[in-house]
Amino acid sequence: MSVKKLVRFLSESGVAEAFPLYVTGYVLVAESVLILLCLLFFGLDEGHVLETMSAVSIGMAFGIALLLLFKSPLKVTAATGAFTISLIWFVAILYGCVPYMIDGFTFAEAAFESISGFTTTGMSIVENVAGLNDSVLIWRATTGWAGGIGFIILFCLLMRYFGLDGRNIFVSDGLKHNVSHSLKSIKSLAMDFIIVYSALTALLAIALIVTGNDPIDSVCISMSTISTTGFSTLNADLTEMAMISKVFIGIFLFLSAMNFMSLFAGMTGLTLKPIREDTEIKQMLIWFTVSSTILFGILIQSGTMTFELEDILDTILMVMSIGTTTGFVFHDFAWPTVAMLFLSMLALIGGCRESPTGGIKVSRMAIIIKTIRRHISNVSSPNEVYPIRFGKTEVKGRVIDSVLVTTSLFLSTAIIGTMAIYLTGVEIVDSFYLCVSSLTTTGTGLYSVGNVASLPDVAKGIMCALMWIGRMEITLALTIFMPAFWKDFYTPIRRAVYSLRGRLTRTSNDRRRVS
Repeated sequence: MSVKKLVRFLSESGVAEAFPLYVTGYVLVAESVLILLCLLFFGLDEGHVLETMSAVSIGMAFGIALLLLFKSPLKVTAATGAFTISLIWFVAILYGCVPYMIDGFTFAEAAFESISGFTTTGMSIVENVAGLNDSVLIWRATTGWAGGIGFIILFCLLMRYFGLDGRNIFVSDGLKHNVSHSLKSIKSLAMDFIIVYSALTALLAIALIVTGNDPIDSVCISMSTISTTGFSTLNADLTEMAMISKVFIGIFLFLSAMNFMSLFAGMTGLTLKPIREDTEIKQMLIWFTVSSTILFGILIQSGTMTFELEDILDTILMVMSIGTTTGFVFHDFAWPTVAMLFLSMLALIGGCRESPTGGIKVSRMAIIIKTIRRHISNVSSPNEVYPIRFGKTEVKGRVIDSVLVTTSLFLSTAIIGTMAIYLTGVEIVDSFYLCVSSLTTTGTGLYSVGNVASLPDVAKGIMCALMWIGRMEITLALTIFMPAFWKDFYTPIRRAVYSLRGRLTRTSNDRRRVS
C-alpha cells in the first residue's frame, strides 16, 4: 500500500485524527534538529558521530512519519489535551537521554539529567561538570532552554484546541492577555515567545563573552538563565565569576521572570509602557526588593555578610536566582538555617505568570492576600461588597477558587514530597530543601550540603516525579491520575477503534461475497 493510500485510509477511518501522535511528530523533529545543531556546531568524539547520527536519523524519520500519517482534528477534548502534554514531556525526556547515553551515562543518569533539563529544574548528578564534552554541555543547556519555551508554547496550543476563547495562556486563572483561538494566532504567539527567547539569549551570551568569559560557558549559562534552568558549566557554579558578569546574569534573570507577553510588547515597541503597566511585574520587583533587604538583615545579624558592596550584590543576586526558581549559586555560602528557609519561601512563590519560572507565582499570592483581606473585612462589615482586582481586572469567583485550589495542592505536595524523601534515609531538613528545589524547579541552589549524586536512587526517583509535577502546573499533572480523565480520554478512542473494526469487517465480508 502506498503512503497516499495509507494516509487516505487512516483519514477515512478517523484514526488519522490522532492529536497526541501528531504533536509528538513535531516534538521528535524539533528535538532531532536541536541534537544535530549541537553536533554540527560543537562536535562530538569521532567514535560517537555514527551513533549520534543513527539515533537522530531514526528519531527524525519516526517524527516525519507521524506528521505524514496523522493530523490534528478540528476540536480536541480537554482530556486529550492533558494526555498530549504528558506524552510530549515523556517523549522529549526519553529522546533527550540519547546524547547523554552516547557520551557514557547510564540510562538512570541520563534520565535524571534529561528530566532536570526539560522541566527547567537544573539539578544535576554530574560531579565534574567542567569535564563534560562541549557538545554535552550545550545539549544539557539546550534541554532547559527548549523546556522553558516549550512549556509556554504547549499552553498556547491548548487554548486553540480546547476552544478557550479570550483566555489566558495559563487557563486556570484567566488573567492578562487575550488571544484569538485561531491556529494562526496561536502559531504567531508561539513565534513571539521564541523571538524574545532567542534575542535575550543572544544578548546575554554576547555580554558574558565581552566581560571575559569562555564562549561555551557564556552560551550555556545564557541559555540556562533565560529559561531559568540554572545549569552551570563550572564546578564552582557562578561563585568565581567576575562581579560584572554576575550583575548581567542577575538583570536577565529578572527579565526572564517577567510576563513574556509584556516583555515582548516592550521590546518590539521599544517602549517600557507594557512593562510599567503590568501589575505582576511591579509586584515582583517590590517583593524581590523587600526580600533582599530581609535576607541581608538576616545575614548581617548572623555575621555571614558585611556591608561591603560585593556582599550586598551577592545577596541581591541570590534572591534573584532563587526567586526566579533558577538556582544559580552566586556566593559560596554556609548560611544559617533561617536564611535558607527564607530562600525556600522565595522559591515556593516564584516569578510571574507566562514565564518559564516555577513556583506558585506572584499573581496567585497577590490574589490570595487580597482574598484574606476581603474575608477579614467581611467579618466587621458583612453587608459590604469587596471586589478583588488584579490591576484593572476584576477577579471572578471561579478564578479565586482556582487560585486557592492550585496553591493548596502545591503546598500539600510539598509536604508529602518532603516526607517521601525523608523516608528514603535523607535528613528531614535536606528532604525539605530537595523537595522544594524539585517541585519549584529551582535546582540545587537550595541544596548546598552535598552532591545530588550521593542520594539514594529512590530519593532521586521521587525528585524526578516532583520536577514533572511542578513543571506541568500541578492541577493538570494530578488530573491524569483521576479515573474520570481516563474515561473521557478513552471514549473517543474506543469509538474510533470500533468504527475501524466495523469498516474492516464490512470490507472483508464484501471481498468474500465477490470471491
